[in-house]
Amino acid sequence: MKTIILFVLTTAVWAEELYVKNEGTPVIFGVGSDGDHIMVRSPGVLRSTSPQSPSGQTLQGQHQGQFFTSGQPSSGQRLGQVFTSGQPSPGQRLGQFLSSQSKPTRVLSQQTILPQNRFCDHARRPIVDEVFQGRAYHFSWCHNGGRSYTWYDASHHCQRLGNGFQAVSIEHPNEDNFVAGVLRTYQMRDIWTSGTKLGSYQWYWETGVSTGYTNWSNTGRLGRSQPDNADGNEQCLAVVNSLGVGWHDSRCNTLRPVICETEAFYRQ
Repeated sequence: MKTIILFVLTTAVWAEELYVKNEGTPVIFGVGSDGDHIMVRSPGVLRSTSPQSPSGQTLQGQHQGQFFTSGQPSSGQRLGQVFTSGQPSPGQRLGQFLSSQSKPTRVLSQQTILPQNRFCDHARRPIVDEVFQGRAYHFSWCHNGGRSYTWYDASHHCQRLGNGFQAVSIEHPNEDNFVAGVLRTYQMRDIWTSGTKLGSYQWYWETGVSTGYTNWSNTGRLGRSQPDNADGNEQCLAVVNSLGVGWHDSRCNTLRPVICETEAFYRQ
């Protein structure tokens, strides 16, 4: 019994000391109405706010900041500021684009149980399931009885792991291929990411530096490519394994597992 306890404690210490978090620079990415990709790069200042829903609950994933959508600002605009449609109306401040229509609505958490996956090894990998290109990844379905979560609870699950873990931000093609490989290997139908919708065509990763890479799926219920906002309130980003692995906008109260990551490096 003492040997087992010592093993668990040693493994926990190993997992905590083996990975060291590095900070990233948040960005916004998206797709325009004509299908062209848009990236809104942060000039270095992004303040995360926690707006309150009418019920008083904190909305996670909401960020209010000032960004610009192109290399040079138009006449009269300051760097780091943007509005998403036309010219601002009188009294409207540039950079304020979190309208009530773009804020996800907090929903009560529910959880479902997923079958245990034969590739999971919680005893040997109590926190970190895979390491890829200097990042540590945690697969929620291998832990906590295989429960699935709303987008909000998925984010909280990752944060509760400590060590800088957050829901995965897919910033580069290599990482996207890694995530797709995980879904295929573990035969997972879908997972949550940290992606959330900020405006009509703009999406935000919770952490990390992006090159503007996107991989929206070509399939959707409305017969057009993602993001299609098929339910009229699809403001959270999932990776779906159906007719190929791709990104889908989704209602935030849909129940899914999540991949968590921490920007880390392997210490020899």
